[in-house]
Amino acid sequence: MGRLFRRGCFALLFTAFGAGLGVGVEHYLDRPDMLKTRQALIIEGPTGDDRTYQLPAGTVLYFDRAFAEGHVLYHAYFYYHGEPEGDRVLLEPKHKGSLTVPTWLYAPGDPAL
Repeated sequence: MGRLFRRGCFALLFTAFGAGLGVGVEHYLDRPDMLKTRQALIIEGPTGDDRTYQLPAGTVLYFDRAFAEGHVLYHAYFYYHGEPEGDRVLLEPKHKGSLTVPTWLYAPGDPAL
């Protein structure tokens, strides 16, 4: 009986070790792909804004996910000293804990412009 108990404990120990190793490897392999832009990109203004803005060349973009329609969602991070003027956006239950309002990013001369 004791021998069977020890074997069961070892099996559980190695299963837990394997699961932990698998989660760690998946996390390591799931790091976001990063790319540094070679040229300045055009940022479409928010809805109702007819202006465009420019993202400088050399900005690092972090891959988030690709969509079946063919477009890709990237993140960019910026430093700002202090807090910029703006209005706080409150998350509501309908947002399910995440509120993303992406805008379009184009290469200069893109026919989609």
